[in-house]
Amino acid sequence: MLTADPVRTGGTKRHVGRFHILLLVAGIATAWLLAHPYTGIRHDGRLYLGMALAQLDAQAYARDLFFAYGAQDRYTLFPRLYAVLIDLMGVPAAAKFLLLACQAAFIASAAALLRTLCRGTLFWLALAAVCCLPGGYGPRGIFAFGETFLTARNLAEPLCLAALALLVHGRTGWAALTLVGAGLMHPLIALPAVATGWLYLCLADRRWWWLAAAAPLAFVPATLGIAPFDGLLARYDAPWLAIVRSGLAFLFPSHWSNEDWMRLAYDALLVGLAWRLASGNAKRWLLAVALSAAGGVLLSVLGADLLSNVLLTSLQSWRALWLLHLAAIAALPLLVWRYWMDEPQQRLLAALLVAAWLCLRHDTALLALLAIVTLHAAGSRAAIADPRMQRLALAGIGLLALVGLADQLSVLATQDEVMRLLDARPLFAKFIVHPLVLISGFTALFLALRGGRPLAAAAGAAALLPALAVAIAAWDQRPAWESGIEDTHPAPHAFAPAIGSGEQVYWRDELLMVWLGMGRPSYYSLAQGSSLTFNRAQALELDRRGKALSKLRFQETLCGVIATVTEGQGGCVIGPAILERTCREATGLDHIVLPHRIADLASAQWDYRDPQGETRAYYLYSCPKLLAKVVPAD
Repeated sequence: MLTADPVRTGGTKRHVGRFHILLLVAGIATAWLLAHPYTGIRHDGRLYLGMALAQLDAQAYARDLFFAYGAQDRYTLFPRLYAVLIDLMGVPAAAKFLLLACQAAFIASAAALLRTLCRGTLFWLALAAVCCLPGGYGPRGIFAFGETFLTARNLAEPLCLAALALLVHGRTGWAALTLVGAGLMHPLIALPAVATGWLYLCLADRRWWWLAAAAPLAFVPATLGIAPFDGLLARYDAPWLAIVRSGLAFLFPSHWSNEDWMRLAYDALLVGLAWRLASGNAKRWLLAVALSAAGGVLLSVLGADLLSNVLLTSLQSWRALWLLHLAAIAALPLLVWRYWMDEPQQRLLAALLVAAWLCLRHDTALLALLAIVTLHAAGSRAAIADPRMQRLALAGIGLLALVGLADQLSVLATQDEVMRLLDARPLFAKFIVHPLVLISGFTALFLALRGGRPLAAAAGAAALLPALAVAIAAWDQRPAWESGIEDTHPAPHAFAPAIGSGEQVYWRDELLMVWLGMGRPSYYSLAQGSSLTFNRAQALELDRRGKALSKLRFQETLCGVIATVTEGQGGCVIGPAILERTCREATGLDHIVLPHRIADLASAQWDYRDPQGETRAYYLYSCPKLLAKVVPAD
């Protein structure tokens, strides 16, 4: 992104040998594995697994809410590839293998793109930042590039980055072909890359702007009723819009929080500062990324917030922020390096960039951002001549950065506690081992590269080899519950014999258990509503099922809170009448799984023994059998 000489020592250039390159590659791999531990089949990974399982046995999941009205597999080839690997290797091995392959491709394609935009030390700094720093973007960081669970995004992202690298190299045809491949995997990830590539070409040759004249052609399939283009001529009616806004509020920029906009402003500022310092292809690429992101957000505001248009809302054009965030993360160490090394008066600017990044969760980041803009605009006029005052200002910024760092660590600690409650193995000494292996390894490498000293290079190798071993050993961080579900497949769950083929099961927040553990359709899960933006019937049915289950879900939540407060001694129970009412109102529901014994109504029991040796009982209730009995009233 920024032009720079290779690593400098005392004003001279030193050649970076192959051994040093191998050490840096090992360091990058170590950093990636430590920063991206495998967390199992979760989040959207469950949906893509479900689509792959449906490819292998469509009949088994035909009644599932996610598939009954048409799933997302109409717009991606990824589930077919996933299904082939599952058939060959089984679910756990296929998920791990494909995720590792996609992550390796991501690092390689990111390196290829960054290599076209910066050189030497700055290249390695940018690549390390992309591999180490959080990749979350959008509202609440709901998505991230290089995710730690397997989705179609994992494969589409490296294809997009490879296409942009090819474009910068002038290979437009190959870039277009690669973008087609990315679109076949995940259109919503590929579209921002297509827009960025097109803008990149337009900034060099105005004739490319004529492609915009083809935009009205989208109305042709729209008028013919061809999905998903037919959504271009449709608006959400009031009931449908209310459901979408309630379940998928992140699609509407008007619902984003101040923190979300702060993070967007910070990314835009970093890219803007890098653009000011860049030249040539890097300058043009950064501008294309910024324009694509701005256009994506504006299109979402127009299409989702103002027009309530079905297609424009479903496209989620604000997802163009993934490229903006990647560019910003890559630019951060480059900017800090340049401002800190070039001119002493710019050190305040470098320190403020770091402090603002650490404090993005709080409004104090706004003051840091304003200070950055002010200092940059003032230039040399803002220089502090007195060294003591400069040190005092740096100390104040450092204190702000420490407060932000403490806040970040508290968030990580909270996440670890949540993982522990979910039976996860504690992250492998995150606050001790990870920083030590990274700091020791990269310090030795830095000394080796700066001075070309064989002893320092040997120290780097000695530090990185155990660090890499730690990273490999700590990579699988699946909670015990999820790993148990994945690793026991295809052995049927204990409840499976009591559930007929195609019968729908409600097990709160256990979509993976129902789909993979039992091989049965799930009756209701919020995750199943990911397609409701372009399917009105699915949205209304999801809402109906949610309302039919509302009393049971409320009682489950209440009992869960009481159990937490009283450490399991609260004695909260769910009455038979609530169970009966749920079965009557939830049309199509066949079975309910609860961690509560209700009279003698359970048709099966399963005792789960967690890694700590504690046993938890789960009970299966059959709605047809329950409704055939006489249940006493409240």
